[in-house]
Amino acid sequence: MEVQVRAGDTVWDYCHWFRLPFVLVQDSNPDTDLFNLVPGQTILIPGFKAISHSIQEGESLFLLAEKLSVPPDAVRLLNQNGHNVRLHPGHRLTLPVRTEGLMDESRRPYDFFQMTEMINHLTAMYPFIRKTIAGHSVLGQPLVEISLGAGTRKVHMNASFHANEWITTSVLMTF
Repeated sequence: MEVQVRAGDTVWDYCHWFRLPFVLVQDSNPDTDLFNLVPGQTILIPGFKAISHSIQEGESLFLLAEKLSVPPDAVRLLNQNGHNVRLHPGHRLTLPVRTEGLMDESRRPYDFFQMTEMINHLTAMYPFIRKTIAGHSVLGQPLVEISLGAGTRKVHMNASFHANEWITTSVLMTF
């Protein structure tokens, strides 16, 4: 999820509001000086998506924030237009929603397109995940390599050894 830095915001605010370790925010913004944020700058917050919500009778910014398990400041961050002070039924707010559960619980046959769709969704939702092309298969399809983290310990997992064994890919992607 993208957020726009406001004057006075710090990366520590974002880590606190979204209950994220600093290292995940840092890895999601590798080319950003997180200690010198500039108003208007875009910061990526991993594991959240922004959704539009129409205010219902009796809802308030505080009740919505409590329901989402985020502080009101997290909701204000996504609604910098000043309209979040007095909410009226029908008014639209952008809300931060933490992603949970499996990405794809469908029972459709798993194929290259579905895997690519899932990888693109993962890298958008979790910007600390990096995607590179390690080469191409004999069928001309890209061999996608996914990496995450910046530690010294390396772990390699592989699937679809002969390009048509999709069940191993779906197990690895679910993992």
